[in-house]
Amino acid sequence: TNTRYAEPGIYVNPDYNPFNKNITKKTEEWEQLFPENTQTDNSKTEEFKETETTNRYFLLKKKYILTSARSGLMIIHYRRAQERILFELLMRQIKSNKPVSQKLLFPISIPFHENNTLMQDDIIERMRHFGFSISAKNKQLIIDATPPYIPENATEKILTELIEQLKENTPENEHAFYQMVATHLATLSVSIPNEKIPSEELQKTIDNLFASDYHNYTPNGKKIITILSDEMINKLFE
Repeated sequence: TNTRYAEPGIYVNPDYNPFNKNITKKTEEWEQLFPENTQTDNSKTEEFKETETTNRYFLLKKKYILTSARSGLMIIHYRRAQERILFELLMRQIKSNKPVSQKLLFPISIPFHENNTLMQDDIIERMRHFGFSISAKNKQLIIDATPPYIPENATEKILTELIEQLKENTPENEHAFYQMVATHLATLSVSIPNEKIPSEELQKTIDNLFASDYHNYTPNGKKIITILSDEMINKLFE
């Protein structure tokens, strides 16, 4: 098809997200984090002028998800959570060798002045595993298909920076290459949304994050989750 998905911002397209098949099975850690039968007092939500509300969560300034945990208040960095989700989606696609592509209406050309033909062939072949369709012509890389979660207007920037990164730091093996590329794509492909986030998308983000293997940190090692303990919160009011 020649139809292009709308730019996804920080959302991962649910049609291409394998986590959704498994999120109904809660991990023990997830169950331990939340008290049973927790409900939001909707009569008090008007006091939170800087928040959007769902049945269970508050989204503060489109940046932090706030929710009650057994030991206090859990705060999740929303954009970083999306980075972790997308990274794991990419690595699962690599493992299953089932990339998802979306054909571009207009191919994108990127200058490629590297004389190393082997590097050029490596990029073309290995990026295919992520859903890119790339060919080489007259010292140009021609991209005519990309993964659906890559914003089309950011494709050139993302690939140009990636190529420069690969020139400076060549991964020692294939697995390291895929991890490096997945980290780069996950970091640059998500962005803060301009519109209100639907409650079902917020719920899906939480479920997908806790379905991932390493939900506490981004692929670059930045913290995603923190908890303000009851004791810390009480001290604020002493």
